[in-house]
Amino acid sequence: MLRILCLVSLLISCSLSVFSQNDSTLTKTFFPDKGNALHTAKQNFKIAENWLNEYNSLDSAILYYEKVNAFCSNISDVNYKLGYCNLQKGNLTLADSFATKAYQLKSTLPVLYLNARVNHYLENPEKALVFYQKYLEQYTPTASPDKKYVEQLFQHANVMLSSKNEQYQINTIDSLNSEEDEFSPLFIPNTSQLFFSSNKKSMSSINEESINIYYSFFKDGEFQKGKILNNRSINIRGNSGISSISKSGKTMVIYHGFSVGRLYYAKIDLTKDTKLPNHKKKLPSPINNYFYQVIGGTFTPDGKAFYFSSKRKDGVFNLYYTKRNGKKWVDPILLEKINSKGNEIDPYFSANGDTLYFSSDGPNSIGGYDIFQSVKTGDHSWSKPFGLPMPINSAYDEKTPSTNDDGSLILFSSNRPGGKGGFDIYSSSYQKEKMEEEEPMVVSEPQFHTLDSILDENLLNTQLHILSKKDSSQLSGAKITIYTFPENIVLRRIVSDTNGVAKINAIPNDHTFGVNIVKKGYDLFSLKVHIDSLKTDYTLYLDSIELNHNITLKNIFFDTNSSKIKKSSYNELENVLSFLKVNSNVVIQIEGYTDNTGDYDINMMLSQKRADAIVAYLIDAGISKERLISKGFGEENPVADNKTEEGKAQNRRTEFKVIKN
Repeated sequence: MLRILCLVSLLISCSLSVFSQNDSTLTKTFFPDKGNALHTAKQNFKIAENWLNEYNSLDSAILYYEKVNAFCSNISDVNYKLGYCNLQKGNLTLADSFATKAYQLKSTLPVLYLNARVNHYLENPEKALVFYQKYLEQYTPTASPDKKYVEQLFQHANVMLSSKNEQYQINTIDSLNSEEDEFSPLFIPNTSQLFFSSNKKSMSSINEESINIYYSFFKDGEFQKGKILNNRSINIRGNSGISSISKSGKTMVIYHGFSVGRLYYAKIDLTKDTKLPNHKKKLPSPINNYFYQVIGGTFTPDGKAFYFSSKRKDGVFNLYYTKRNGKKWVDPILLEKINSKGNEIDPYFSANGDTLYFSSDGPNSIGGYDIFQSVKTGDHSWSKPFGLPMPINSAYDEKTPSTNDDGSLILFSSNRPGGKGGFDIYSSSYQKEKMEEEEPMVVSEPQFHTLDSILDENLLNTQLHILSKKDSSQLSGAKITIYTFPENIVLRRIVSDTNGVAKINAIPNDHTFGVNIVKKGYDLFSLKVHIDSLKTDYTLYLDSIELNHNITLKNIFFDTNSSKIKKSSYNELENVLSFLKVNSNVVIQIEGYTDNTGDYDINMMLSQKRADAIVAYLIDAGISKERLISKGFGEENPVADNKTEEGKAQNRRTEFKVIKN
């Protein structure tokens, strides 16, 4: 398969040239009494610009932009650059914060575009649409990106707005993934053996970007660690990617090459326990053609036709099919109803061939490449394609779809944040169980009040009253973060006013949210709520910091039997981080607990590793290790009865307590 599986450029870099090398705010006019500090800030800004523009070193650029921001946090250009760099790194929460601040300070075209992209990737289509619209309204012919491209993004965000968020559970397959790209997960039908492709460094690579084919087995409910296919005729010195496996399991289609490669097929020996391809041959013309790019394809279940993606018209990849005519294959036929104005790649058939899956970045995508499906209506005739729902599709790229034998499990690759790096392999299955419902409550107000036009009239408006539990006094300056669950998308960041009130406008009813509150001198407040009422006022009480008082972190989650923190935990961890920064003298102990399922010693070890993982996260975020202690308690100190699943869920928890203030 062609090395098209790379991060799609955000095209924000084009707008960087709008800013001068020296921010105009960094002058003596604004800082008449800070000569030395001003000089240092100017130097740091130049260094940051050099790291970003000359070397594309995001970490180094962020380091020096942050030094300027520490000197003065009200410089629009610096906030813009910090937002841009953090977006490039996938730090969406930080990118959102800096982009919003930049917009509040100076509404330029690059700032509007940055805010649009951040909200698009955060899957906040209402806000993204408003920023895209403002960009288009203020667009000038010299601006970059161009109007046509932003109009396409506007359409993607509009599609996202109406995308159904079905109850699908998304899991990353850690045993297969690495910091490099993994993609094209494909089962041999009626077996537990899976093949996939990766460009991680291997003995057959001629450079760090070369792709090789790997295989794994699904045993005891999980995938084993991938092994490289040790066959030099299949994994050649260069790109060797798996494209498809026939429904008989006897044939593998392989891609070799770089920009203009070729498709091959190899026979799979199904008699062996480990089933491997051999005897490779090139697929015939007209599939392979010297004048056209071809990047992947698959045989129909009956083996009489071949569907493939090729760039032959209009400069984009389209899906074609060819079928046997005796010993020859007919000229490729364009799949008219399937193709769009964008690229269509990665065709895959369901087991019986009645459904065609593929990836497309066309107008009906919600952002980047999405996975689409179409239903067969006749001989090589298909229904109008429709995109799979969020959260399978996202504002990032989803490619190389496949399924297990009965179609109950969807496998795909995506470069969304929260993985190990690059493209990772994910699985998804439909969950019939309803989301856990908890006590009702509500949420907040946009940081930019000029965008009220995006608020739907059917959304809920209310307010929070933040009070001290000790004396019911009103608490001003309490920082409140509200985010969607389980998507972990920040919906609001607000601060209570002098009366302890936080106004909340336009929050969707019948949704689950996480709520975090931080106030200096008070315990961290964490709550998961399901909004299902029209109540307009809520009162929340904060406890003063008390030594050795355990607080349950209700929104921290780990992979099953693992110490890997799920991305749905990141906002809760940011809440703990904010608590530690606001209360700069406290020392805390992170405590991990499990239920009583399994071996006692294993549970003790797992709980310790989970507590250690949280401490490591906080240290990486800049908290001194002297302020953090981790301790695992395993199944000890249960807070509920382990005889029920509900009780076990309560006992699998993370707590923390202040041990020094």
